[in-house]
Amino acid sequence: MKVEDILKTLVAFNTVEDKENKKIIFWLEAFLKKKGFVTEKIKDRETGKINLFASLANKSAKGIVFVGHTDTVPASSLWKYDPFKLTQAGDKLFGLGTSDMKGGIAALLAAIEQTDLKKLKNGVSVIFTFDEEKTFEGIKNFIKKKKISKSKIIIAEPTDCRPIVATKGVAAFRMEFFGKAAHGSVPDEGKNAIKATCSFLAQLEKIGKRLERGKNNIFNPSCATLNVGKIQGGDAINKVPDKCFVEFEFRTIKNGQGDCIIKEIKDLLKKRKIKAELAVLINMDPLINEKGGLAELAGSITKKELTGANYMTEGSFLAGNGNEIIILGPGPVNAHKADEYVSKKSLYKTTEIYKKMIEDICF
Repeated sequence: MKVEDILKTLVAFNTVEDKENKKIIFWLEAFLKKKGFVTEKIKDRETGKINLFASLANKSAKGIVFVGHTDTVPASSLWKYDPFKLTQAGDKLFGLGTSDMKGGIAALLAAIEQTDLKKLKNGVSVIFTFDEEKTFEGIKNFIKKKKISKSKIIIAEPTDCRPIVATKGVAAFRMEFFGKAAHGSVPDEGKNAIKATCSFLAQLEKIGKRLERGKNNIFNPSCATLNVGKIQGGDAINKVPDKCFVEFEFRTIKNGQGDCIIKEIKDLLKKRKIKAELAVLINMDPLINEKGGLAELAGSITKKELTGANYMTEGSFLAGNGNEIIILGPGPVNAHKADEYVSKKSLYKTTEIYKKMIEDICF
């Protein structure tokens, strides 16, 4: 199959929030079985959603592992193309998930199809996951049941064929502030939870500014960043609010930075006697793989500079255990946008890159 034909099939599956998770996993499994892969479906007991692990000639610890998530975000009302039908206009292939990340999956499958698998000396493995877009539950579920070690791992996210060798960490939080309700005409009889939240956020900004002093030039911006993404409090203009919720995150650049932020927030709450509950939603260190055979190989094949990204991928969950990890896929990068598309030229180029990497690592 041509790579665009594979992509056409993948786009036709409605995997918005994993709606057709089983259908796409069964199709992927059948495709790989025809190529000789041994497959294993890893099911989440609570949701019934399925991850797929497939391997071929995996007798060596020096194998290559490709990772791709099968879910997509919803298509907005701004789409003019059918999100579930691959539509070509010049070099552009439109469709939901073409960039993020069914394009990378299609290129991987095409590379497998075009590779002489009889020559394999080291193993080729593939991991396809659910629920990457919201909570990373798919990869979390996978690593509870399977251990990947001493492997060269490629996350097939869109990068415009540029090797990403570092991604920022994430320390994300949800806080609930408590006050005391009162009539708005007598605010002194209550304790305003929104005001308490705003006072805390002012102190949080100081923490953020202080963290900006540290630099790691593989990233742009090169410092840790703070974003307050959600706030909700109060239910009437004439009532002193007794509750306020806020969610915020730091994108970190150093190992252990998330732990330091957690301690600093807890110390701040204690010192100022702020009545609030703190929930740590995620605390993941950055993934940094600037050196090593996989990064060097990706640079030599793509002829592009190794760089970093501010987002986090499933690669962060596979770090350690002697693994080398990079993010590499087609382009341009326009994930989550109306009329999402991938370049046909880039799709073919990515297929060639993946094929060359399999040959160099596994032959």
